[in-house]
Amino acid sequence: MRTEGERPQLYSSSLVRSNTIIDARRRLMTGLSVSILDAGRNSMSFFMLLVVSLGLSVMRESLGKTMLKCQALAAAHFLFGST
Repeated sequence: MRTEGERPQLYSSSLVRSNTIIDARRRLMTGLSVSILDAGRNSMSFFMLLVVSLGLSVMRESLGKTMLKCQALAAAHFLFGST
């Protein structure tokens, strides 16, 4: 029985701990996904700037082997930008 003025216990300590772990995992997953999306956006912007500055579809119809180098550079930019 409760005495007057005593508050009921709403959460057990194990429930609070499990919610904290779930919240920590959720924050970690959100942080990782935001980091990956941000790196993808930056890499795509860098790739488009590089391709346009080389004159694709403005001065040339294709960049040939240079396009492969641009794609490799954008992939490296993504990998190092996401860490």
